[in-house]
Amino acid sequence: MYQRILNLLNIRGYQKEMTPLGPCYVKEDWGRKKGVFIAYEHKPDGSLYTTEETGSLNEELKQYIGPKASVLVLILSEQGRSTWTDPDRAFEELYDPVCMILSASDSKDRSSAPPEEFRFRKLKDYQATAVILTINIFMYLWSAASTEILNWGALTWMHAFKQGELYRLVTSNFLHNGFDHLFNNMIVFVLIGSRLEPIFGRARYVALYMGAGLCGSIVSAVYYMNMGEMVASVGASGAIFGLIGAMLWILIKNRGYQKEFYGGGVALMIAGSLYHGFSTMGVDNAAHIGGCIGGFFFAILLYRQDRGK
Repeated sequence: MYQRILNLLNIRGYQKEMTPLGPCYVKEDWGRKKGVFIAYEHKPDGSLYTTEETGSLNEELKQYIGPKASVLVLILSEQGRSTWTDPDRAFEELYDPVCMILSASDSKDRSSAPPEEFRFRKLKDYQATAVILTINIFMYLWSAASTEILNWGALTWMHAFKQGELYRLVTSNFLHNGFDHLFNNMIVFVLIGSRLEPIFGRARYVALYMGAGLCGSIVSAVYYMNMGEMVASVGASGAIFGLIGAMLWILIKNRGYQKEFYGGGVALMIAGSLYHGFSTMGVDNAAHIGGCIGGFFFAILLYRQDRGK
């Protein structure tokens, strides 16, 4: 149990630092130090750590790793009574993997579960995904009665670049050509978005989605302009491919480890989606490729390992 937690911390970039209280595993996250201290529930004199003593450990450790540092104190128990304190709520990304490790030792003990307020807070982690989904559905219902999708903001290079209607680079990402198009895109979007939004945080996730969609639109417009084809493009798939590209960067950054998804699945998703696109008529592959590449590079800018609250 102890060694598995150390392996997890090593994967997440924490390094061992010795303090008078014992080893503390520390990393610097955007100029702020974060430290994880691990101890067993029985002190050297045989007594158990009290709640007050655990809180005191947190404050004492800050004296050694930095007064503005955030500290997670993890008290391990062989009897399934493991607990932790995280006053700054700065280690939420560790709750689930640590919980899994503790549960492997004693899956029936409730004290190994994440704090209750964290479990409830997770229900709020998908608000941006829900809003984007709602906008796509609303735009489809609003425009469904029209036979002229260009009037609603579909993208052509002529309208965007020649007539200066650059807003189409954005609006086209929220329009769909039929219910099947909307349904298929939104199923994939919800499956991927619900995994990425808690990882990036709401604001960065929205920036990633919009940025990737914009990249897909630009690449699509430039491609068809160079081909001399007048094609009207709509759909969220460019932005969705951007989310897939972001997943790829996260896996690279975390050396192949990410509890929400795995490398083989992401690679298969990219390959399968591109194959489907190139083997199917009427698919804007330029938007897919542009969105995927855009999402990858936006993730480099926006992704923060061990994102705090």
